[in-house]
Amino acid sequence: MPWWVAVVIAVNAICSGLPYLYARKIANEDEGVDGKPTWFGGIANLYFVTSVLGKRAKQGDKLAGIARFVYCIGVAVIPALIVGLAVHDR
Repeated sequence: MPWWVAVVIAVNAICSGLPYLYARKIANEDEGVDGKPTWFGGIANLYFVTSVLGKRAKQGDKLAGIARFVYCIGVAVIPALIVGLAVHDR
């Protein structure tokens, strides 16, 4: 495995994991949130995490706004990795 693939996977784990845990904490604390993010939620988890963080950011939580942005970057890293591997194999 090339070193840059390991770096991309590590960045993805950090950029997706930490905001996910923050959204899960918010979902556990807020009574207005229906459910909480699951560990392996896929697309539903993507929508739920961004909506929980977005709602909290609109209430004035700057950390939630930053976490939402970082989570979106973390989600975009995987398609970029796939494209990078395809270009690398050419």
